[in-house]
Amino acid sequence: MGEIKEAGKGDIRHTKTICEADRIKMKNSLHLSPHTPVGLANKIQFDIRLYFFRRGGENMDQMTKDTFTIKRDENTHRRFVIKVKDELTKNHRGGDEESFSGIMPDTGDEFCPVQSFERYINFLHPKCNRLFQYPKTSFLNDDTCWYQNKPIGLHCLRNFMPTLSRLCQLSDNYTNHCIRATGATILAENSFGVADIMSVTGHKSVSSLAIYQRTSQNRKLEMADALAAASGKSQQLVPVKQKAPRSSATASATATSFTAAVTASVTTTTPVATVARNPNILSEEEVSLMFEEFSEDSPASKPPALFEQCSMQGCTFNITIHPK
Repeated sequence: MGEIKEAGKGDIRHTKTICEADRIKMKNSLHLSPHTPVGLANKIQFDIRLYFFRRGGENMDQMTKDTFTIKRDENTHRRFVIKVKDELTKNHRGGDEESFSGIMPDTGDEFCPVQSFERYINFLHPKCNRLFQYPKTSFLNDDTCWYQNKPIGLHCLRNFMPTLSRLCQLSDNYTNHCIRATGATILAENSFGVADIMSVTGHKSVSSLAIYQRTSQNRKLEMADALAAASGKSQQLVPVKQKAPRSSATASATATSFTAAVTASVTTTTPVATVARNPNILSEEEVSLMFEEFSEDSPASKPPALFEQCSMQGCTFNITIHPK
């Protein structure tokens, strides 16, 4: 792909992540409501893709009712859903035990993944063993079965997130793989280590995981604020003014003309802040501002503009006048 891009024949695009605003929009949408057959089916599929970091449509059409199960932690007694049925994937081939997998936790709220999964399993058609089944077109709240004896096909599963993006009117047309990228990015943003993330995503190399460890817009703003705060510590003594062209009679001086004898006490009169200091050396810009309005034609009663803003004591000046 790199050679193709260099040849101008294509672009390399990293998988997009679902932004927080769109995730909230989906959560509050009827299309992911756990109280309807369609919404519950969509929620379960999204939860499985997110918490178990599913890769696109890989093996989704082969999942059955016993692919996952609910367990309880012996110490905390907290329930969670885990995958108990082994499968062949891109990073897991036959002959070795699958050593990576995520879990779905019991959050205790209305959108709890464990409660939704338990509810979904109970409403599945008893004669169909597939995990993803077509919802009934009509239902009653007291119905014991919400789904048809018809498994959802691979084509429909592959178009899950693009269809959901359209139905929920999200800001982008997301793919199924965007859910996996979103989960990995969230973990990275919450300071989970590479080894921890790889244990649930199934990545076998750090380099392949690096594409998901991107920096969010909020994080970039935090970094920009840090730079701005650091830059603010070295505020300019006086506001910067546009410099007018100098005539040949304009006085010139450099910062080196002011020796260690300078012990001026300079105080700004800007509305932003009052800054007092005792510098040994003034900057070239401060010197230029001090004398930019001084010339042979200047009346003696009119001092340069900066003198009106400052008071100086014990100063030594070396000034060179260029005659016309």
